[in-house]
Amino acid sequence: MTISECILAAAKAFHVEPEWILSDDRSRAVAWPRHAAMWLARSQGFTSPRIGRSFHRDHTTVLYGCNNAEFLADDDEEFGDRLQMAWIFLDRRRDATGPANEFTRATPHGPRARANLGSGR
Repeated sequence: MTISECILAAAKAFHVEPEWILSDDRSRAVAWPRHAAMWLARSQGFTSPRIGRSFHRDHTTVLYGCNNAEFLADDDEEFGDRLQMAWIFLDRRRDATGPANEFTRATPHGPRARANLGSGR
């Protein structure tokens, strides 16, 4: 699995162009899919600095994006549904190519289950 595949999955689920996710646009319509793509990449075991380089952003921006994606998955039903859809797109891709690493094999329940880990909800 690559970071580019995470970007493509998020773009497909959120109905935006992959180039928009990498753009400087800070509108919600682009920032939320970007946060989802960052979260997907993080869930595949990529480090925040590595994701940051791919998105042309600082690693602390990646941390914020991943945290925001987890919050939104719990708080906003539409975002949670789209993140789940992106996860499914990525999971199908992984099934077609084989598991990427042990981390991805150990998290079969998708973003909502992962977002709820440790949240106390």
